[in-house]
Amino acid sequence: QGILKKRVNIYHFCYEVENITMKLKSFKESGGLTIIEPTPAKLFDNRLVAFVLTPLGIIELLNSK
Repeated sequence: QGILKKRVNIYHFCYEVENITMKLKSFKESGGLTIIEPTPAKLFDNRLVAFVLTPLGIIELLNSK
């Protein structure tokens, strides 16, 4: 079933971080699973984004530089 059929209101949270590599390491140490490695995002002027699966759901990290 799709997200809309399940009535999921929040798909993920996005946080802007200064050092995406260090934040990913921190999430991993806390049991998070990187589902998309840092990748340039055209939408954000090619800043790096990564996605982590946590017990709270999916977290998007956006590098501030």
